[in-house]
Amino acid sequence: MHDITIHDLPTREKGYEKSRPTVSSYLKKYPSLKIIIDLHRDATTSSSKTTVIINDERHARLMFVVGAKNKNYKANYEKAEKLNTIINNMYPNLSRGIVKQNAKYNQDLSDKMILLEVGSNLNSLDEAIRTSKIIAKSIAIYLK
Repeated sequence: MHDITIHDLPTREKGYEKSRPTVSSYLKKYPSLKIIIDLHRDATTSSSKTTVIINDERHARLMFVVGAKNKNYKANYEKAEKLNTIINNMYPNLSRGIVKQNAKYNQDLSDKMILLEVGSNLNSLDEAIRTSKIIAKSIAIYLK
């Protein structure tokens, strides 16, 4: 399933607070979910950090962010680590790795949550779409 509700307008400051009821309702409605992805793009001043060439095409690099300020930190970190390994095995240098932050990012709601940053404000939509296809393949492998 894919929810496209916008929770961070007019400002991003309360995005997680606003999205919390949405995430909670889906967790109740679909308790068998195996992975919940919070998808973002990073903000940066250098596209060299967020772009990589794969098979002669530019791709947006991705990064996992795990909130360490919650009881599900270890399980969520392990999920990010497994997906990161799958992606690195298929496409070295596509991932910028896993960043641990002293925050929750609503990851306290489930031990099946990951936050993914796909590219940045400097990447094109095509670059992000190419990377999203690789992410989809890696999730399929992860879920097998």
